[in-house]
Amino acid sequence: MKLLRLTPVFLDIETTGLSPLEHEIVMIAVGTLKDLDYLGLEVRYFSRDRMDEDDLIINAIHELLSSESNCLVGYNIINFDLPFLSARALKHELGSDLIARIRQLYRVDLMYVVTRYLLTSNRNIKLKDIAEFLDIPYDTELSGSDIPRLYQERNFQAIMHHCRKDIETLHYLFFTLKDLCKHNIQRRYNLDVAIEFDGCEG
Repeated sequence: MKLLRLTPVFLDIETTGLSPLEHEIVMIAVGTLKDLDYLGLEVRYFSRDRMDEDDLIINAIHELLSSESNCLVGYNIINFDLPFLSARALKHELGSDLIARIRQLYRVDLMYVVTRYLLTSNRNIKLKDIAEFLDIPYDTELSGSDIPRLYQERNFQAIMHHCRKDIETLHYLFFTLKDLCKHNIQRRYNLDVAIEFDGCEG
């Protein structure tokens, strides 16, 4: 059987609200496995304290597209992160080609994996709840609802801390569900190949 090697890239966006028509992106965090081991997590932040929203978006997108083997990993990225990012990119006339290229990357929505394989009766379980259930570390100090206030206060350090915690939670959850994520990719993309995640095997 052929082998498909993918590199997990963890994505988290923080916004001033839930609607891209009315709200903005405050920060985007992109996590990668720097040292190819369980704890070797490197996070890059694209933040409104350093750049305007359009520059933030385009820099983050280029980071996500840095390799064709990248596989986007997030929680509810299919229904929130990616559509929000796409809408704001179009708002700033950054081009639909960038959005199309992101959509061409393999992706794992951990919310979908959880609700398909573990909790089929709860289609909207929050990351906090599944993390607590699986004893995975989670940010108990802040939540997404705190971001608008923190942005108004220009407290980007707190937003960055929250992003880091979210990426770490995604990281742990992904490792916990790694084999289910492989199966999900095979089914989602109709692939007759074995899948390995760089930095996650062994």
